[in-house]
Amino acid sequence: MERKMRPILKKPSKHSHSMPRMIPLQLGKVLYTLTHGLSGAELHRAVGEFAALVQKEQLMNKMDYIIDAYTTFAKEQEGIVTLEITTARALSKKMLEALTNNFGTHVETSTQVDSDLIGGVVVKAGDTILDGSIKTQLMQMKRFAQ
Repeated sequence: MERKMRPILKKPSKHSHSMPRMIPLQLGKVLYTLTHGLSGAELHRAVGEFAALVQKEQLMNKMDYIIDAYTTFAKEQEGIVTLEITTARALSKKMLEALTNNFGTHVETSTQVDSDLIGGVVVKAGDTILDGSIKTQLMQMKRFAQ
């Protein structure tokens, strides 16, 4: 006996207006909501319906942004913190571990070296930037001295 699947995305009634324009950030969250916990045929169908919606709304050229928004939102929902760490010199594994331990147990990092910082560290976590670089401290001292 074949189970009948209900549509995941509801079609507007003939009396309703078209869907309001959604931005990639919203669509990334919608994709997560539609697919979270699904697998197999249900997941395949949900992604197919979502792709049809994106194509209908003529947003295929925004798919990279939608996928980035989906990934960011999924990590937030799963408690994963993503850090972008910039230092004047490469960090040892021990120093990197000590720094990331301050942000929880589920931390993903990307690191880069920027010798213009002179010393210290800049950490970006989501929309928050923690700037402890010597370069920024010197620039602030210069502003206050004027």
